[in-house]
Amino acid sequence: MKHFLIPAVFFLLLNFNILGEDYNWIVIDNVRNLNSRKDDFAPQWNQYDNRLYFTSLKDGKSKFFTSKLKERYIFDNPIELADPLNRTNRGVSYITFISETEALVNSFRIGKRQAFLNIFHTQRRTGQWQSPVLLDSLQCECFVLHPSISPNGRELIFSSDAGASNGNLDLFVAFKLDNGAWSVVSKIEELNTEGNEITPFFVGSDTLYFASDGYGGPGGFDLFFSVRRGHKWGKPMPLTTLNTRFNESDFALIDDTTAIFASDRPEGVGGLDLYLARKVPAITEINFTVRPLELSLATQIPFLSVELETKYDLLQFPQTLDLDTEVENSHQRATSADSREFYPKKILELTFATLSERLKTRKAKVVISFDTSNPSLYEKLTYLINQIEDSNFSNQIIFNPKSSNTLSFYSEDTSLFEPIKIFTHNYIIEPTALEISILVRPSELLSHWFFHIQGTMIQRKGSNPSEFLRVELSPDSLGKAILIDTLFLNLTAYDTLNRKFTSNYPILVNVSETKLRNKIKYKGRNFERNFLIVEPKNFEFSSSYFQFLNELSVYRDFYRSLVILSKNKSDLPTLNKVLVQINSKLLLPKEKCTIETDVTEYEKLYGKIPENIVVLLLERK
Repeated sequence: MKHFLIPAVFFLLLNFNILGEDYNWIVIDNVRNLNSRKDDFAPQWNQYDNRLYFTSLKDGKSKFFTSKLKERYIFDNPIELADPLNRTNRGVSYITFISETEALVNSFRIGKRQAFLNIFHTQRRTGQWQSPVLLDSLQCECFVLHPSISPNGRELIFSSDAGASNGNLDLFVAFKLDNGAWSVVSKIEELNTEGNEITPFFVGSDTLYFASDGYGGPGGFDLFFSVRRGHKWGKPMPLTTLNTRFNESDFALIDDTTAIFASDRPEGVGGLDLYLARKVPAITEINFTVRPLELSLATQIPFLSVELETKYDLLQFPQTLDLDTEVENSHQRATSADSREFYPKKILELTFATLSERLKTRKAKVVISFDTSNPSLYEKLTYLINQIEDSNFSNQIIFNPKSSNTLSFYSEDTSLFEPIKIFTHNYIIEPTALEISILVRPSELLSHWFFHIQGTMIQRKGSNPSEFLRVELSPDSLGKAILIDTLFLNLTAYDTLNRKFTSNYPILVNVSETKLRNKIKYKGRNFERNFLIVEPKNFEFSSSYFQFLNELSVYRDFYRSLVILSKNKSDLPTLNKVLVQINSKLLLPKEKCTIETDVTEYEKLYGKIPENIVVLLLERK
């Protein structure tokens, strides 16, 4: 991002004459409580219910989120849209509102060669936006993106790669016919370049904002606007005060003087972030001197101490899974002070994520056998593979047809099926709060200031020239920044002429880490916990099962007793086999090895045991 640094030893000469029709857009704030570590983009203000809609990938899938504007420039925390529109398996993004009950959105349609984003129509019934229906008159074996409807609902501008040999996106326009269909589309030639033109946004009937990488701006995509005279759009003008050397797009108005847009500039939370901007008078002439703001930022400590305590349990790798069984996570807090149930939400997701990590360092191939004729299952497995970040997993798998409703993994490299370690992390932070002093001078020139800790969601706003802040520190508030070596406290202040001034204060972070096997307290004794997956019928012959037993036997000299917990009494014959096999590895006295099918006490403490899971508790000497 471009920073305009103004040293305190200089004076800036500014003369201005405010012209009513001249204005600039200036960035007010990164809307941090809306943004996530993933991409957040496509903002759109719904004037009919006074809510901001935007798209986020924070859950791994493109979904709509909404937020209310509490007061000027301050939004409520976002809520995932619960309507049927958001539950389509094709993903949704970029909404434009035709009326209180009609809107157009982007969603995927399956084409002859591949899936394409096209424009869909949705209606609001009984207070909910319904599942999108393809807009037949605009469907295309191409990408049709970023719809923006004119205020009278008769004109639609969007971006598309239709007819483009180089795959670039251009702006197109379509007009609504009396029968409700849209006319044959045409390019807006006066706005398009050899680059890409995207994310159009109508303001009134004669002004269009959009983003382009074809006009030679400072960054990748930059923001522009054009005014229509008669039937022709005028020369696009850049939004110079918003554009940076990074990407800016998705400009949308909230009201006459407030806008919101997306950018991937580096001071954001992660990926594309949403930023607020406001309209201010343009400065055009010079005739008097204004001093710069002087900023002071300080805190009571030179460094922060973070101790990371990592604990883990063992889970047998599930080489075979019964796909009828859904394993849900019980997030019940344990009644004991130092434990909490943390069994993974779904075994399937954990299995794919673990394989992904292991395949990064191995050239092995994995055969996945399942009922490939089941389209929903095939789609789910493909989706899981594609959602694993930084993975070449998809290049190392082979799908194998299978008639039964089980899923199994096979590889010649059996080390892929080593037991899975399920980690929990506990952070001890000292001190637990920062006491921060803020001072801005001269006070009469201060408009407002914004404080945040870089890389975190911690932020404060104010307008007083002198402020004392107490900021509570926790793993949740610090996020990933808890493990970096320096925390930067950033202060940004604006004067009455909307000039921006910045200051930062670094705090060193000392991080130490210890790794321990997790221990839980059960019936007055301390146990290490392990999870065994009861696979269909012949689980005892799987390589992952024997690798699991071998892992347990490494420390057999340190174990005193074994307790096997299972809520299914029908599994007793199988559990007796497990007991014998484990004891052959651990060499424990038979009287010290027990099976319990009454798991009431355990489940009160640590949540419900999933149906196909056996809990193995090993007591240390």
